Amino acid sequence: MKISLFILTFLLITFSGCTTAKMLWHNRPTIDDWKLFKADTVMPSQQPFKFAETKINQLPPINDWVENTFLQEYYSLEEFLIKSKTTAFLVIRNDSILYQNYFNGYFENQPSIVFSISKAITTALVGIAIRDGHIKDVDQKVVEYFGPFAKDQRREITLEHLLQMTSGLNHEDQERVLRLGMAYYNGDVKKYIANRVKLRHEPGTRFAYKSMDTQVLGICLEKAIDTTVAAYMQQSLWEPLGMEFPALITHDKKKNPRVYGGMAVCARDLAKIGRLFLNNGNWNGEQIIPLEWVTKSTTVSEDGGGWWGYSTGWWFNDQYVVDNIYDTQQFYATGFEGQYIFVDPQTDVIIVRQGYGKEDVKWMTMMMRLSRLINTCETTCELPLHATIDSLAFIGDYINKDGQRFNIRKDKEGEWILKGGAFSTFKGEKLDRESPRSLVNLKKKIRLIFHLDREGKVDGLYYDNFRRQQYYQKTAPKKEKKFLERMKFWKKDETNQTPY
Repeated sequence: MKISLFILTFLLITFSGCTTAKMLWHNRPTIDDWKLFKADTVMPSQQPFKFAETKINQLPPINDWVENTFLQEYYSLEEFLIKSKTTAFLVIRNDSILYQNYFNGYFENQPSIVFSISKAITTALVGIAIRDGHIKDVDQKVVEYFGPFAKDQRREITLEHLLQMTSGLNHEDQERVLRLGMAYYNGDVKKYIANRVKLRHEPGTRFAYKSMDTQVLGICLEKAIDTTVAAYMQQSLWEPLGMEFPALITHDKKKNPRVYGGMAVCARDLAKIGRLFLNNGNWNGEQIIPLEWVTKSTTVSEDGGGWWGYSTGWWFNDQYVVDNIYDTQQFYATGFEGQYIFVDPQTDVIIVRQGYGKEDVKWMTMMMRLSRLINTCETTCELPLHATIDSLAFIGDYINKDGQRFNIRKDKEGEWILKGGAFSTFKGEKLDRESPRSLVNLKKKIRLIFHLDREGKVDGLYYDNFRRQQYYQKTAPKKEKKFLERMKFWKKDETNQTPY
């Protein structure tokens, strides 16, 4: 077996270059990839900032915020974190560490790859570069910094398009997994982008999550600042924020930094990135990032063809687990394998999780719940983990401002069914319960997020196609009451089980 693998690797190196061979050999990226690639080092601050620490675990009991399915397996928070392959878990409120622990062979001073959290750091550096006058504004064309785009319609792409993932480049992560792997292990990502990353949609018209957008942004940033990303990061973030530990930025053979997913950072320093955005870009009286930039990064918007769930490296698309879409201020940066910086301005809570991936752990649900509990419960809480919403209230007709209608019902097998939409687009799509207040069909990119009024009743929904969202008001047909009564035998007791 080993001989066959060696021969296959040799042939791949000989006939298709070393990129494919590396993909085969390493199988998939891991948080330890800083050991695999060469990297630039970002040194810690000469005046480190330290959060206040306590040796006492000040978190609510695990059964109040960890999903019930896990409580059957794990008897303590530490056991849950170890078995969920967590390497660092850090909870901070009001600049005080409520909980801090490291597992699975990792320690507080050991950096690990944070994957797409790198995007939030990179876009912050772009905001700082605008402050410093290196970049005029986000409307500048990419072609001013990256010549190969002048040859075709890619010349119309702006920095704003890259920031909001609306460039139109044909490199969507979920659709181009193998090509993303080729870029990750490529020896010259600039050449790869110039020759292989073409235009698919008109810039500024369609959101699609693409790591290559941030990589192109990094190319532009490095050209604008006339130094390395690592040097600028040291000067503009690591030193003024009092970072305690070195960070690493891996790069390819041509020394192109992997700004979209190749940074390795320690947990407490990630928390300081969260603190910076929690405080609107201000660090102990010094405005590090312009306020307008932070507002742009942490506010739900669909301006310029963007998607409401994403802005400049930060995400909002899980907010509805706890609140209505526009009722909460929570935001987070996240990366492959479950890396998180979670920020809740309403409670002054920052949560950092690093580690290896475990698919059945819904970290965001638990972090949102934990941040609320920390602020409202001194010892224990009797509140259920999930909001108590009668799912039968989803059933009914909905209409938008253009007169387009949705009908949501359950069939005889208890499956959620969606009909209607523009030109009767949906003729009976099946949906799954995603959260207490949402239904989803990931394959067809349909998400329905239900809106609750002040009395907790469903009064509308947001239809999200993973590019745009639109509000539909719930109507009250005469037969709806009888229909609901007829459907009640499908209702399940959700008190002691997760609705997912």
